[in-house]
Amino acid sequence: MRLRSSLAIVVSTLASATQALAQVYSGPGLNGGLSQAQQIEGPVKAPIRDLIITILNNVLNFLGLAAVIAIIVAGIYLIVSGGSEDAKTRARKIILYTVVGLIVVLLAKLIVSFVIATITSGGT
Repeated sequence: MRLRSSLAIVVSTLASATQALAQVYSGPGLNGGLSQAQQIEGPVKAPIRDLIITILNNVLNFLGLAAVIAIIVAGIYLIVSGGSEDAKTRARKIILYTVVGLIVVLLAKLIVSFVIATITSGGT
């Protein structure tokens, strides 16, 4: 019974729909839109090399931050281990692997900086 009453309400609402109002665009047209789009600033205006360099540096910076957070979390595990050798071993492994990862990230950042310096100086 509820379904029929709900269906009746939906049908009566659709049947009594009023006149649809159309949207009218009174803007500058296609040429005006294209000229406005050309004025939009963004990463498209920069050379692709600069965009890639920015993305790589941001990713490497984020990974360095994540490594520091992982070391802090592992230090908390170590403190809270309560004498459990398994927890201490786990915390030490986290710290060791994070330090190794951080070294890899720093080497990657060094390589990216070297490549950027080589490319911008013309390889001489």
